[in-house]
Order: sequence, then structure tokens, then C-alpha cells
Amino acid sequence: MLEITKDLGMIKDSGGATRRWCIAKCSYCDNESEHRTQPIKNKKSCGCATHLKASRLSHGMSSTRQYQTWADLKDRCDNIKNKSYVRYGARGISYDPSWKTFEGFWEDMKDGYTDGLTIERKDNNIGYTKANCTWITLQEQVNNRHTVNTFKQRDATTYTSKVTTAEIAEYGELYREAKYGTKGDIMRQMAKDLCLSENTAKTYLAKYIKGTLCKLT
Repeated sequence: MLEITKDLGMIKDSGGATRRWCIAKCSYCDNESEHRTQPIKNKKSCGCATHLKASRLSHGMSSTRQYQTWADLKDRCDNIKNKSYVRYGARGISYDPSWKTFEGFWEDMKDGYTDGLTIERKDNNIGYTKANCTWITLQEQVNNRHTVNTFKQRDATTYTSKVTTAEIAEYGELYREAKYGTKGDIMRQMAKDLCLSENTAKTYLAKYIKGTLCKLT
């Protein structure tokens, strides 16, 4: 989409017609260029989208698992309607600018990939970049998410559903800064994403805010 950043006013063209012009920023490539104001809402890009579509078709990988991995990670970061956006885009997690295209992503990440692997960020507080990403098995990802740095309330057997402190922190910081009317939405989204009951999610958040979480040994 094109977003108007500056109104240039009425300008007479070579044919003698006077029309309103503006400078608009393209959401595909982030470049700014001049456009007629009136039809701008019907334009999807500055013209680069056609090139990107052709480029996407040229690599011949639009139906592959690698392509879907790239599309999914971008959607988590960019699409506010994605159910995982609260853990990614809402927290400022993004991706390397060169990864706006599949070619840029694949150039950085093709080494080490084999079918069955999934992309993993080494530091969950940093976005998707070549330096911060690696390919691991799904089981390794599950292990990383559910068996490391677990915590308890009162004793080690209080909760049998294990989550990481990093996962709680993602929602905890959002919960801390949220307005009162939206705190419940964050709690329910956390419960859904981490497969917890809403009561458990609420307790975890309360403990996080109070700073009373206790790591298991």
C-alpha cells in the first residue's frame, strides 16, 4: 500500500491539466516517490510489487517448506491479525531488511537446511537475522521451549505444564504495560498460545509482575 507523507499541492502537467500530487511511501520497498493523489488508494505499491511477484516466481520455490517458513516468520512480525503477533511484532521482533524478499532470506539461510528442520532464534529478544538464527529439529525446539529454565509456584509439583521464563516474560512485559481493559485479552492469548488454563496463566503473570517466580533445580 502507499501512504501519503507529503502533499505537493496542485500542479499543472504538460497537457495543461491541473491535478493534486503528493509524495507517498511504499510499504513493499519503503521508498518514497511522487504520485497523483486521487488514484493513490487504488495502488498496491509504487510499482515494485510487480517486480517482486516476478522475482518470487523466478526462484521456483513458492511451494516449498523453506518458502513457507519465510512467509510465516514475516507474518508473525508484520500482521497484527496473526495469533502470534503479540509475541513477535508487538514486542518489536522483526527481521533483517534483506529478508523482505524470499531471495534475501534464502541467501542467508540456505546453508545447513535440510527437510524436517525448523528455524530458531538463538536469542528470543532479538529479531530474525542470519547471526541470530539457526536450523534445528522440531524436537530440539520443543525441548528448548518446554524443559529449560522452568519455574514453580510454592513447590516443584504445583504445575505440571512447563513453560520457560522467557515465554512468560514475553507476555509479562506486555501485561505490565497494558491498559486495565486489555490485560484480560493478553492473559487469555497467553493461555491459548502456551496451552495453559486461564487461571494458570493469570497466576504466572501475577508472579512475574511481583518478581516472585522461583526457578526449578
